[in-house]
Amino acid sequence: MELITDVAFDKTEESLCRLTEDVRVILYDKYNFNIPLESTGFIVRCLRIKDYDVEKAVILIKNFSRSVFQLYDMLDKFQPKFYKDLYNSGAFTVLSGRDHLGRKVLLSRIAKWDPKVFDFEQFASAAMLIFSFSVGESAETQRKGVVFINDLTGFGMQHVKAIKPGRLTQLVGLLNDGSPGRIKGVHMIFHPKIFGMIYHLAKPFLKEKLSKRIHFHGDDLSSLHKHIGVQNLPISLGGLLPESASVDHPIIEKLLETNTIHKQLKAHHVPTH
Repeated sequence: MELITDVAFDKTEESLCRLTEDVRVILYDKYNFNIPLESTGFIVRCLRIKDYDVEKAVILIKNFSRSVFQLYDMLDKFQPKFYKDLYNSGAFTVLSGRDHLGRKVLLSRIAKWDPKVFDFEQFASAAMLIFSFSVGESAETQRKGVVFINDLTGFGMQHVKAIKPGRLTQLVGLLNDGSPGRIKGVHMIFHPKIFGMIYHLAKPFLKEKLSKRIHFHGDDLSSLHKHIGVQNLPISLGGLLPESASVDHPIIEKLLETNTIHKQLKAHHVPTH
């Protein structure tokens, strides 16, 4: 079958319908993977993530689907309503502003995670949901990417014991090859020495591209500020905004109202957006 991409055109947003159809054709012809019409938005998302490159978008969707299949036994945990307390506590936060390059900033606080209340798979599911949903809600975020700030204050042996090494490597694999969003930076702050046990466990599985984007700042917030300016950071991170004003409350509220993510993943291995 002749692909629509064989016809010359500008790879802009106006071309997305044609590009999307090309992705469908390749996925079906080459991998016998049929994406339902309701998941067209996810194809568009992957095209933006890959700068409208059809072949790269196909590979991303294929890798994402493969990783989701490997995580199939935990997909029932991909329901935002389960993690209302985690989100409301500030364990995972989407900042209201963007960094100087227009990238969305997600903040996690490990001190808000009690492994006795939420096990590692639940904690990881909550993290992946807010990341994927934030990307899916914004074309700008799909194009420009996401930056993570991980506040590891309070990380201790109870967290080390809760983390499942096998599952951790599967999740790293998803981030390496099938991430449903551009990860432009990962910033670790206030990390105790014990965290090194987990990082050294995951590091051999990190691809070089992602590994180079991980930065350790310790308690030196001025080092963090060289990457992410203080204008949109909360006061607790040396920023200028009160905690509440720094949070994108609407996106968290919208996430908590969403109850179809796990159903779409279980049915098709791709979400609807």
